Amino acid sequence: MNVKKPEDPFRLICKTDITMNAIDPNHWNQETSRQARFKIHKDTKTILLRFRDKMSRAKDDKFSIKDYPLMNDYREKIQLYIDLLSKYYKISDYCAIIAKLIPNGVIPPHRDKRAYFDKSHRIHIPLKTNKDVNFRIGRIMVNMELGSVYEINNTRCAHGVRNNSSADRHHLIFDLFEDLI
Repeated sequence: MNVKKPEDPFRLICKTDITMNAIDPNHWNQETSRQARFKIHKDTKTILLRFRDKMSRAKDDKFSIKDYPLMNDYREKIQLYIDLLSKYYKISDYCAIIAKLIPNGVIPPHRDKRAYFDKSHRIHIPLKTNKDVNFRIGRIMVNMELGSVYEINNTRCAHGVRNNSSADRHHLIFDLFEDLI
């Protein structure tokens, strides 16, 4: 069953005062499977918290979700965000990662495909950003702001990011499932 995606390619869900400032720099290098498997993410680093097991690319509806070791370090903050998101979504399960886009890095425009994405709502929460980070989804160019929670329609619309600055960009990204997988 597909999830009802927003009609707009991009929407502001809410504002939040939850912060996640203490990201251990060593955590960025503990898991590299996403960058190795998906070349569009070559300019990124990822902290896998709760995500697909072994970064599977199953073509059918079968995929499993697991907690990765670093989830224990971030669990309390993740739960605060899940509690917030539960006001807007009926969450039966979720995945969570923290993604870094390096200075002057690019994620080329792409659409997310496969059953996993059809079944989820893609949520972006900026943790560290600046005015020179441009997120394009469809024909819309957005500078996602700190303290804001956004949903993007990542399956219908091509989306990509360009970090035109000398600083990292960090986003907490959730995939929310409203139906049991």
